[in-house]
Amino acid sequence: AAVRTALVLAAHGSRDEPEVNARILDFAEQIRRRNLYDEVAVAFHQGDPPFSEVLDRSTADEVLVVPVMASQGYYAEVVLPRELARNQRSATISVTYTPAIGTHPSIVELVATRLRETMLEHQFEPMSTTLILVGHGTRKHAASRDSTLTVRDAIAQLGLVGDELCAFLDDDPPVESLLERIRTPNVIVEPFLISDAQHAARDIPRRLGLVAHGGAEPPFVCRSDQQWVICGAALGTDERIVDVILAVCREATRAVPSTVK
Repeated sequence: AAVRTALVLAAHGSRDEPEVNARILDFAEQIRRRNLYDEVAVAFHQGDPPFSEVLDRSTADEVLVVPVMASQGYYAEVVLPRELARNQRSATISVTYTPAIGTHPSIVELVATRLRETMLEHQFEPMSTTLILVGHGTRKHAASRDSTLTVRDAIAQLGLVGDELCAFLDDDPPVESLLERIRTPNVIVEPFLISDAQHAARDIPRRLGLVAHGGAEPPFVCRSDQQWVICGAALGTDERIVDVILAVCREATRAVPSTVK
């Protein structure tokens, strides 16, 4: 019999905000239409199906698991493998993990493209603009901040704006500490997050002391102390994330699998 293959998009998810999980389902549907795998499934830390059941709901022999996460941190490296191991089928099928999508080089191109688009839309001069890249970070896992720093450094190499700063929701430097370091009249805040849930839509603007005008959804356009601040939507809400996921899949298929039996 032919070997059946499955792709699992593994995301943190949310039990409170269904649109977060719906977006991952939409990404899965877009990939499903390309007929690259016999099955395309989703799994969530918070949501259905959970990581601990997704393999048991599958009939595939080989499963490629893509963490739709911004960093190779606590959820990608600790929670996901632990919970997938609770599936009864995990011992009898081939499971290959890819790195988190936020670590893939094409994510830099996506951040750079979004940055250019925002500057063009608001007619910001590049050298009069500061990029603030906001990651989640966590003290539970030291590497959770690495992808945010890597992307910041890569954007700096491109010389797209006058300055590039990093901040974290749950690590140092905290988001609110950055405002005093900004020397430019224009600021673009890019949430390096997959979900546009509470963090991107509420926490980041609040912690920056921004009063958002013209609606409750990002991007927020704010004026504070002679500065224009554009607070964008989370990176994971961009439809072009599907291209990043597919790039991760292609590389994993070419590489020697890091198979967990």
